[in-house]
Amino acid sequence: MKAIEFCVSGRPRPKPAHEHNRGGAGGHKSKAQTVRETHIQAAFMEATKGRWEPLTGLVILTVICVFRTPKSFKKAQRQDIENFWTTSYGFLSMEDVDANLRLGVYDGRWDHMHRLVTPDSDNALKLIGDALNKRAWVDDRQVQIGGCWRIWGLKDETKILIEGV
Repeated sequence: MKAIEFCVSGRPRPKPAHEHNRGGAGGHKSKAQTVRETHIQAAFMEATKGRWEPLTGLVILTVICVFRTPKSFKKAQRQDIENFWTTSYGFLSMEDVDANLRLGVYDGRWDHMHRLVTPDSDNALKLIGDALNKRAWVDDRQVQIGGCWRIWGLKDETKILIEGV
């Protein structure tokens, strides 16, 4: 199984609302979308060092949108979030974070970790899917969503895991 994990620095962003041309044909990307896609593509190219052949089979896409904890959070909340992200061995892998969140969702341990405001998960996934289409996989019809989490963390970033099955 071929897999790559990488981070896109900066605050996670959604796919911008589609802008229509008056009197012209639609389907044009907005400047904001082009800039955001280019940022994701650059992080992907840096992680793969340009040596990635687009996947041809089923692709599992897992995304974790991490938002820096606001200063308005209480010290105990901030400490709890820091404890979530670190272990005695260092920072958790993306698979560990995904597993912890899945377990926590069912027993309520990590309810306070989830960020329940914009961007919507589906809009974040759309932007990533459009940016990596024809680069990470041949066609976006191959992509199955492994999960998309919007959570609090130590810094603004988007963690992306692509797995070829």
